[in-house]
Amino acid sequence: MDNAMPWRKTTQKLAPVFHTPAPPGQYDIYPAFPIGPGKIGLGYEALAARLVDHRKVVIDGYGGVFWSDFQAQLDAALRRIGIQAKWLNVEDALRPEPEIDRLIAPFLGGDDPLFGTRFRGQLREFFDEERLYALRPDPDARLNILYGCGAALAGWDGLLVYVDVPKNEIQFRARAGSITNLGASQPCDPKAMYKRFYFVDWVVLNRHKAELLPSMDIIVDGQRPNEPAFIAGADLRAALTQMVRNVFRARPWFEPGPWGGQWIKQHIPQVPQDAKTTPGRSS
Repeated sequence: MDNAMPWRKTTQKLAPVFHTPAPPGQYDIYPAFPIGPGKIGLGYEALAARLVDHRKVVIDGYGGVFWSDFQAQLDAALRRIGIQAKWLNVEDALRPEPEIDRLIAPFLGGDDPLFGTRFRGQLREFFDEERLYALRPDPDARLNILYGCGAALAGWDGLLVYVDVPKNEIQFRARAGSITNLGASQPCDPKAMYKRFYFVDWVVLNRHKAELLPSMDIIVDGQRPNEPAFIAGADLRAALTQMVRNVFRARPWFEPGPWGGQWIKQHIPQVPQDAKTTPGRSS
């Protein structure tokens, strides 16, 4: 990913790879939960090394992943260690865009700019079943990789990798027009994209992710396109078990607003200082 390109529209910095805790008494916008040393990998080379012992790899993930860029960088890393992979893109099995539009239209509230209803279907409904199951591994290939949102639906028996992106970063990318909604060929107005994310995309993708979580072998943090971090699925599930039995903080997300904006900027220097806010009090 070219960092000079406007692939995210915000002045909020990306979450750092290595985080220095805030000084005592200062609110830290990057909370952490200790899981032990040596459990988080970093970079495409390290990720590629985790794949080389497998013949079939499925790389599924959330909406907002820069799939073409991810594929290109991981493929380059594999080639550097002498592995030429056979890549298949699950997007080739998506239903035609007009069919997807008709499928989701009843849930988008027509011309109403805000209201809709939660999509009641499954991610599988976005795909043509015949074309989905036609995505078969090449028996002569050293390594077959099927990738994209919904890749696990093809039913491959192989290493399962999942690439996740937090919703704040998805919205920053949508505002920059660098991503599309699920099944859409082009980005549109960010507000319309957010509405479709909220009522359709995130509903089906959350269900799909929850179904895959028990069987994920590797989970990749896709926030930093050029420097992905990843963890073994077993280690993440163990960490989640520890977290639900302890006190923990969720990562906050700051957006300019009329109340408390100037106070927040004065007391939390990690937030963007150029954000336009209306003076107010902390709520």
